[in-house]
Amino acid sequence: YCGDNNGGYDPNALCSEDPTTSAMVCTCNAGYTNTGSADNVVCTDSCTIKNGGCGPHAACSHHANTHAVKCTCKPGYTNTGSTVNVVCKDSCTIKNGGCGPHATCSHHANTHAVKCTDKADYTNSGSASEEIRTDTGSASGDIRTGTVSVSKKKKYFAVAFLCCAKCCLVLRSSSVHL
Repeated sequence: YCGDNNGGYDPNALCSEDPTTSAMVCTCNAGYTNTGSADNVVCTDSCTIKNGGCGPHAACSHHANTHAVKCTCKPGYTNTGSTVNVVCKDSCTIKNGGCGPHATCSHHANTHAVKCTDKADYTNSGSASEEIRTDTGSASGDIRTGTVSVSKKKKYFAVAFLCCAKCCLVLRSSSVHL
């Protein structure tokens, strides 16, 4: 009888009686896998069995309400699948990990989070989330016409700017190779 101590079955199982045969049928709750047999149901946390099926670059956890397995990509990896079928790929192989075109994408040794490093001859003059690259030469121009003159060629720089006596205000940036 299922009403008494879950029929003696695992507490993480749902026990019911088959109305036709009156036999007890037990199935593991969401987020658990039967590691026993049909007659001896043993429900084990699915995340402890082959990472819940999440793959080597994902962390296995459980949804708060349903307790179903939830896969989340680890730092440095991006989901290229769906919310149901999580496929974690190295973030550096996808659009250079979000690094600018003149930066190299790598991973922090301890956290594996994406790390952007400027390539030679380039300096990051923006923030970590918005990188604006400037060349090491000088540039001048007219913001009204978009005309730009650069002292060093083949560098990446902000093209829409307004310069004063000792400063330049970047109003809009883009990549230009001259």
